Amino acid sequence: MTSRPVDRAMDEERPEKAIVRSFWLKTVLAYRATYPNDAVPLYLTLSGAEGRDIEALADAGVIRRTEVGGIVAEDQQLVVAIESNAAAVLQLDRKFPGMKILEQPFENLVRSTTLLSWPQGEHIRLCQARVINLDLNAPLRFENVDGELQ
Repeated sequence: MTSRPVDRAMDEERPEKAIVRSFWLKTVLAYRATYPNDAVPLYLTLSGAEGRDIEALADAGVIRRTEVGGIVAEDQQLVVAIESNAAAVLQLDRKFPGMKILEQPFENLVRSTTLLSWPQGEHIRLCQARVINLDLNAPLRFENVDGELQ
């Protein structure tokens, strides 16, 4: 188990966190009903090592699990996790076998912190997920063409 501050914060059962998780779940359920056979992921997340938001999706039946806890093949394209910490990636992979996990910082997914760079290749489709839960610990800041932060 990882012991990063972000994982401890994600793991807390604060009332505010429960409200936010219920919001995400309701949003995902609405999009799942509207787009049942979508070509893009349903949910892209910075879940932390425990993946509590992903667990909530499984508990609600959005993603189905096999008898041994893996995500069933038909649902593996629904959820994508982004995680830069190798120990957290391992923990997520053990908890949700079959789930797509991008082992990289979020900034690498969008290719940079400039407003003129965009995702490329497969990352274009992943960034078109219906629901994107970044739950960032710091503001996401981008540089404009003059190098000024936005």
